[in-house]
Amino acid sequence: MADKQKRPEAVKITTPRAPAVYPKLDPASPDYGSDQYPIEGGAFSVQVRLVKSDPQVQALLAKLEKVMEASEAEAQEKFKAIPIASRKKMGLTEPKRMEFYTDVYDEDENETGEIILKFKMKHSGTTAKGKDWKRYPTLIDAKLQKLKKGTAIWGGSIVRVSGGALPYWVAGQATYGVSLQLEGVQVIELVSAGGRSAKDMGFDEEEGFDANEGFSEEETSDDAGDTGADDKAPAGSDDF
Repeated sequence: MADKQKRPEAVKITTPRAPAVYPKLDPASPDYGSDQYPIEGGAFSVQVRLVKSDPQVQALLAKLEKVMEASEAEAQEKFKAIPIASRKKMGLTEPKRMEFYTDVYDEDENETGEIILKFKMKHSGTTAKGKDWKRYPTLIDAKLQKLKKGTAIWGGSIVRVSGGALPYWVAGQATYGVSLQLEGVQVIELVSAGGRSAKDMGFDEEEGFDANEGFSEEETSDDAGDTGADDKAPAGSDDF
């Protein structure tokens, strides 16, 4: 019997600190999409807005480009297996690359020099053996403490995102690219319920009161970073 082809391991990545865009990270409220565009099993996601010229961002993009090269090599092999008639029907003479980031434009449609990276995590599903699983992103603060239950992370919060990068191939469209899988988010500066960040209001970290002091284990979040009842949930999927 032929060996089952193993899915490549994700390349681990962590972003520099950056503003969060459209974060959907509440463990109690997975994103199930809309009636028109439902997300089966639900999902968590976050986008980060990065300055492309920043050296740390350049290093991250170089790392992702290596994954893209692997994706292209795989796509070339799979494209050759598509019948020529099918390729002509799709109007393609070669696999089509899908960028792993999007450029940010201002109101006059000029490039701002910023880019957006989007990370996703599928919330729940069923294994090939019929076992249900659920998982959640790990959510921590600047001190590496789990966020308390009910902490709302709004857009504009300064975060770092940890995840994995995987190559993908969509045979029906002959496209390839890099999927950014969400694992965890560190909140450096929290914007919640439409408020301004501490930095925007002129605050710096000081010695003194710690909101986590005095709380028992039962009062702090134990499940925000939980992988769920089944630790064997599959790696992030491209299909949501």
